[in-house]
Amino acid sequence: MLFLLLGACVSAQKAAPATEAVAKTFATLPNYAQLYIVRPSSFGLGVMYQVTIDGRIVGSLPAETFLVQQLERGSHVVSFFNNTSQETTAVEVELGHNYYLRVGMSPTATSNRARLKLVSEDEGQKLIRTNSMVQSTQFSK
Repeated sequence: MLFLLLGACVSAQKAAPATEAVAKTFATLPNYAQLYIVRPSSFGLGVMYQVTIDGRIVGSLPAETFLVQQLERGSHVVSFFNNTSQETTAVEVELGHNYYLRVGMSPTATSNRARLKLVSEDEGQKLIRTNSMVQSTQFSK
């Protein structure tokens, strides 16, 4: 039985430790905005979300992980989906700034729908520091 429960957990390939360490410095880039997307809760451990930006898949986000994307200035549509739900939000970004999008599931909900929320820099950095980075494909137009 334990084997079946362990097999039900989902995962994505972790980023290299050096890559994660650089991401956790929160250095800004003058020619890009950086969007940190974090799923800090272990609730819904068996649910994996695919992440898209402007319709392009950039990675997978299991529980207690984050990914980072460099974006051009302007409005971008970020979506999270799995086989039963999809949630979408628009994010307006400026060059040289970091943005933090928290993804969560409601523990009282009867579905595994994601809840998306832009959070403050302080909250975002705190969440990033306590979660693991997963590999992603860099978004490009």
